[in-house]
Amino acid sequence: MALHYNYKECNLDGVSDQVITEMIYCTMVIEIGHFTEKNIKEVFYRISIAEMFNGCPFHYEPKTFKSILADMDLLKKFIGLKTNSGNTPMRKWFSKKLKEQQILDAREEKLKNAKR
Repeated sequence: MALHYNYKECNLDGVSDQVITEMIYCTMVIEIGHFTEKNIKEVFYRISIAEMFNGCPFHYEPKTFKSILADMDLLKKFIGLKTNSGNTPMRKWFSKKLKEQQILDAREEKLKNAKR
């Protein structure tokens, strides 16, 4: 399925095209397709959690290694962003991420044991 998006309602003055593109694609990872005043904290938490599972930020400041996307001031500029990536409840999303991590951990352990 193609990713469709609309950010006409966002106030993205001073936000680079690269960051806009990354945030749009990030909606597929965090499974929130509409950023609102009501859910913007959850967007922040999901980006932070996803980056934790990933092992590093998706996009970071080279000098400080601080996440660019997990920044509340930046996220507030994206209020109004809409994509067709769906809106999965937090509990279901987090459970899915834990299962994915368990699968990755099991694969890594299997590879480690195969090298011995």
